Amino acid sequence: MNWDLDQATRKILTTEGDGKLILGDNNPDFLFVRSLVNYAKAKQQSARIMAALGERQRDERKPDLKGVFHELLKKYVPRIEPVEADILFETIVKDSKDTDTEGLDSDKTEVTN
Repeated sequence: MNWDLDQATRKILTTEGDGKLILGDNNPDFLFVRSLVNYAKAKQQSARIMAALGERQRDERKPDLKGVFHELLKKYVPRIEPVEADILFETIVKDSKDTDTEGLDSDKTEVTN
């Protein structure tokens, strides 16, 4: 993840971990703070998803990262439609553009080793 984004998400999640972002439902900032924490978590998860896909792709020597994603997604979420899987993959790639996933060329969504 780029340095500034990494620092921002770490600070949000550390502050949450310290218990400083626990707001009651009656607090007018509850939804904002909860959504901010969830966003920080999701940003980190998109990086982890791409890294895991890259490792799987390298291990299986498959040329197409998107194909690996579709295969795994279909295995665990069999009801998902191909068009839904496509948009999900595209969104994860977009979310992880600022991510440091070693060996992964996110513009081409394939490993470049």
